[in-house]
Amino acid sequence: MNAFNRVVVILLALLLLFGAVLVLLITFGAVAPAQFLPGAYAETAVGLWLASFAGMPPTETLITTVVALVLIVVGLMLLIAEMRPERRTRTITVREDGLGIVTVRAESVRDLIAYTTARMPEVLQIQPEIDSTRSGLQIRCRAALSPEANIPQVSAELQSRVKQAVEQHLGMKVANVAVLAQLEPLAAVNRSPARSQPRRQLR
Repeated sequence: MNAFNRVVVILLALLLLFGAVLVLLITFGAVAPAQFLPGAYAETAVGLWLASFAGMPPTETLITTVVALVLIVVGLMLLIAEMRPERRTRTITVREDGLGIVTVRAESVRDLIAYTTARMPEVLQIQPEIDSTRSGLQIRCRAALSPEANIPQVSAELQSRVKQAVEQHLGMKVANVAVLAQLEPLAAVNRSPARSQPRRQLR
């Protein structure tokens, strides 16, 4: 159904673009309605409506031009939005056996790590990245720490807590937790919402 809806929206966007461009061309006398409609249809309601755009007063021409340009922009936006490939949600396989496959969204794992580290007052921001390898999960955490923090001690505690939380909740081995600590804020990363909001469920 989603694919069908996309096709319908794309066709409507193309129709909108074609109609708006056609009206502009007729308004400025670049083409005549008869060039698009056979003679038998030139006297129909559609033919007469298109012909009404030719030779309009300046004020009506301006209004028609503005409306047509707006419709062209809207049509292009719809077309670009629908033609863009769908963003696939990255998942991590938790278990695969005779009963089937169990996966978890990578974003949910990052939320778990953020929730876990939010209990550490020295960790102000966290930006985790997760890779799944044969030896287990490889987790890299960029962390903004408080200026008063003991970086080696806090980093070691962060590694331990992240490893324990992920293995406990996912049942997967964590091969490595790398921490890149810094005292300045992380760019484009907000303070962990887990400090003030209830824990988000794994999806």
